[in-house]
Amino acid sequence: MFSFKISSFNASEYSFYSVSKLNIYELPTPVALVDLDRVERNVRTAASLARSYGKHLRPMFKTTKSSFIARLQRGAGSDGFLCSGVAEAEVLVSKGVTRTVMFAYPIADVWSLSRVARLIEGGARVIVRVDNLRVAEFLSNGLRSRGLRIKYCVKVDVGYGRLGVRPEDVGLLVRKLSRFSNLEFVGIVTHQGNAYRARNPGEVEFVARRSAELMELAVKSLRKYGFEPEIVGTGSTPTFRFDVREGIYPLIPW
Repeated sequence: MFSFKISSFNASEYSFYSVSKLNIYELPTPVALVDLDRVERNVRTAASLARSYGKHLRPMFKTTKSSFIARLQRGAGSDGFLCSGVAEAEVLVSKGVTRTVMFAYPIADVWSLSRVARLIEGGARVIVRVDNLRVAEFLSNGLRSRGLRIKYCVKVDVGYGRLGVRPEDVGLLVRKLSRFSNLEFVGIVTHQGNAYRARNPGEVEFVARRSAELMELAVKSLRKYGFEPEIVGTGSTPTFRFDVREGIYPLIPW
């Protein structure tokens, strides 16, 4: 028996009802129960670990889809967030949680780009991810018609095989992207999705170390063509505790 709040959806708005001494088995289902003490502890622990190694932590908003938890993360030092889609970015910005958002996936349709443009026009700092010329041309043309510029990072494939370019090809791609004057290169990022296939912590650590080596290769490729990344970022839940130790990921604010 305990006290908490439950919510029910009513027409176009949410109504909240305080419920006291309700047995957990009496809750209407489906329902998500969150241990707030544990959430707050996890937020502080992750932020402290990143800070102890001189790193900036940018949480993936998709993980919680909660502006309440995002505010906890912001309070712990995360002043930028990674978003899986435009709607997530719109929520974070409209609720005043942050003005800095990065998209985890390329923006590749007109409707999404128009919403991204409105975020920029509203004063948000938006960073997109690019891994090919076609997406870059689409972004450039769509934003040029509105007189807008946007920052981008190149997505690097470190073994997951879903998105991204090979580390050794990053410099050449950025040189080709230089033709788009309203796209500003700011760095490289990756996601070690292959870590989720690991069978034990040792294999997770191997993925993290190998990813760092490949990101170093990507930085060398950039420097070969005269580019210096402001951002060198990575992220996956399994590898986080190992990633923070790697020197290739610098302390660089977005």
